Amino acid sequence: MDIFEIGRAYQGSIFVADLSLKQCSLAVHLTEYYEVKGVPPSVVMAITPKTATCSSVADRLSDADRASWYAVRERVQSLGFDAEEAEKMMVKAFGWGSQVYWRKSKVEEVPQLDKVQATLDYIKALGVPDDAKLAKVVKSFPEVLGCGVEDQLKQSVAVLEKQWKMKGPVIANAVQRQPKILGYNFDCEGDCAGECNRCWVRF
Repeated sequence: MDIFEIGRAYQGSIFVADLSLKQCSLAVHLTEYYEVKGVPPSVVMAITPKTATCSSVADRLSDADRASWYAVRERVQSLGFDAEEAEKMMVKAFGWGSQVYWRKSKVEEVPQLDKVQATLDYIKALGVPDDAKLAKVVKSFPEVLGCGVEDQLKQSVAVLEKQWKMKGPVIANAVQRQPKILGYNFDCEGDCAGECNRCWVRF
């Protein structure tokens, strides 16, 4: 039984949009599809090709941009991920694949090491104690790598401080428990506007 047959058996039917998208691998599309459909991670791992990568993103870049891509990949790998894991997260973080979070606000951005480092430094400064815990935050919410410190992360923390009256260790615990709050920048106040992946109502 191939991966599509397994997908149909599990979910009833499978439709993977944009499989022809040049810059991303089949593995990324399948993984994102199954995640959206609620397939358990263990099943996703079993039915997703292990050898597919996102190296075609780097292949499309200029020499300078490719160097930047690889520099960021190396930094992400330093958190304990292998190259394939790091690139899959970068595809999500910088708008080369799924737009479930970015909604076209970030499309095919070339990551910059200094900005990614600033993001990681800020998260640790919130009280995330070590790289192991930081890696869990990034793995749970890869898009955080593409979130700017000033225009997103500090804004989310300000909401935690002002509306939820959180401080210090409480914020650190909240971020580790629910990393996606770092990307929340919308509040429908119970009247759903279809921005669920960014919405504070989920907190």
